Amino acid sequence: MNDIVSKFKSKILIITFTSDWHFSPSESWEVVKALMNTDKEVTYVNIDSLYGHDSFLLKNEEFENVIKSFLNNYKENNNGE
Repeated sequence: MNDIVSKFKSKILIITFTSDWHFSPSESWEVVKALMNTDKEVTYVNIDSLYGHDSFLLKNEEFENVIKSFLNNYKENNNGE
């Protein structure tokens, strides 16, 4: 996996949901570790949810705030681009 993630050039946000069985937080954490091992800028957030894999489809204020914060941070650090 390190060969693949070493090609990434952007900042990366990985969001998981505690009840997601399709893409489990533990599997996503393996991706996060691979990214960190290749010195990539990665943000990881695991959101508590009861709705499994469909959690991202439902209104979730924490999910929205994480994405807004990540994008705003990117914008601030890249001269608004």
